[in-house]
Amino acid sequence: MKRIIFALLAVFFFSGCDISSNDIELKVSVVFSEGVTCRTYLADRFEIVLFDSNQKRTATKTFKCDSDVSTFSIFVPKEKYYLIVALKDKAGNNKSYGSGFVDATSSDVGVEIEMEEYKGGLTFEWGTSFCNRYGVGLLRFTLENEDEGVVSTIIWGKEEELKEYEMNCGSGYLEIVNIPSGMYSASVKAYRDSSSKRERMKFNIDEFKLTTGQQSILEIDDHKEIVVSDVTVKWDFDSRSIPGCSSTDIAKIITQISSGSLNETIEGECSDSDKSFDFFDISAGNYDINVQGVDSSGKVIFSGSKTERVEVGKIGSDAIVFEVYIVEE
Repeated sequence: MKRIIFALLAVFFFSGCDISSNDIELKVSVVFSEGVTCRTYLADRFEIVLFDSNQKRTATKTFKCDSDVSTFSIFVPKEKYYLIVALKDKAGNNKSYGSGFVDATSSDVGVEIEMEEYKGGLTFEWGTSFCNRYGVGLLRFTLENEDEGVVSTIIWGKEEELKEYEMNCGSGYLEIVNIPSGMYSASVKAYRDSSSKRERMKFNIDEFKLTTGQQSILEIDDHKEIVVSDVTVKWDFDSRSIPGCSSTDIAKIITQISSGSLNETIEGECSDSDKSFDFFDISAGNYDINVQGVDSSGKVIFSGSKTERVEVGKIGSDAIVFEVYIVEE
């Protein structure tokens, strides 16, 4: 493809961080095929979105479409950025699109973004407030086309298969671009972090249609299903005659939650200021809860237990709380 680059700087309007004395200049040059400019698409503006190395959107810059201008200057904190450039008309429709990476960690830098005609796509959006509320750190996305199966497309500057594709919950959205029209289905699974084995929430979106040239928005919050609960076990001494840990020979507290399919144990110091243990991603069922106080030799000198029913739907700040009192053996 022959390319033409006009090296003039544009005046821009922006949202994001204010310019800092530590910021560097990032020059973004958009590249069209020969004889094509933004005016060819009857476009109104360029929208440039920058994401940091944690996949979090850091700024959105808007530049007016001018056939004589295709290099834009943006001042950013030093970082490695993924950026997308969308050419939009006055109605906000994408007319052309491009994306790429740039290492802006040391000095002023430039990047060329090759623009292509926009086929259509899908944007997954979610309210990041639920990340904290429900203790979610990671989302895994799967997108399937009715005829072709799992979708492959360019994400974060490289070809990716959208099967269990990972995104940080705090990023707020995932944009899938330049995929053909047709019938699709999607599923999203939410986890505490990358080491979690059990999903906390799932979002299943059965058949929906994408149309040519349009960027559809899918709010995954509307499809949320919580499939586990978190359990906080609070313990205390059964007798008021025991003022605290220092008046006993307890070296550590061992707390266990178990059923036929799950057995998890947490150990911690005997602390009067923090008498709780958190268990995450617990499925529905009846659980035996045991709390033991052991001495320095490992002998159990205090213990308490109970059996409780766990129902799903209570995670993060809504966690279920069980209290167990320990008595001297």
